[in-house]
Amino acid sequence: FEWSVLNWNEGAIRFYERLGARAVVLHLGRVPVEQELLEEYRRLESAEGPPTPELLESVAAVLAARERLREPHLDAVLRCVDRLNREAQRRGLLLGVENRFHPHEIPLHDEAGLILREFDGGAVRYWHDVGHALNHQRLGIGTQDAWLEAYGSRLVGTHLHDIRGGQDHLAPGTGEADFAAILRHLPADAIKILEVRPSAPREELLAARD
Repeated sequence: FEWSVLNWNEGAIRFYERLGARAVVLHLGRVPVEQELLEEYRRLESAEGPPTPELLESVAAVLAARERLREPHLDAVLRCVDRLNREAQRRGLLLGVENRFHPHEIPLHDEAGLILREFDGGAVRYWHDVGHALNHQRLGIGTQDAWLEAYGSRLVGTHLHDIRGGQDHLAPGTGEADFAAILRHLPADAIKILEVRPSAPREELLAARD
């Protein structure tokens, strides 16, 4: 089950427990950088083809603003995850902190490490999204290998989908991802979810599963 911490309430973890969930995937929000920066980034990011110098400059501007503004938002995330962690431990659930798609979202690579260290020994784990990691790689923020090498030992599950340029949620095998390399990093008991857009043809989905 996938869930934004903004939707947290007292009964949520109990609800997922009743549904028989093994893990809950957490979206940890974003740093609210200036709207003009985001609009420029979105405009450039939506273009097809490889990233342009203008897009990379826009990403750098978003990251600089994010760094300036992030502290209270990261503190708020830690407070929310602390409450969730205590309830999840009581209920026998795991919480998967997911890497995100856009540069202003939480967590970036080092922030994921901070969160995992903060709740070491608790219910918090890493959830790896293949397309999100490859988009960060495309934007020059980090690499897929860096995420998996750093946090593979704490990984509870993964969203498997492919990416071409900035278009993700494609059926695995129809884009740029090296799934043989990715799967070698995953623990044997990792939850594996095909997270593919509804428009993907049935034959692509079956081939992706195989």
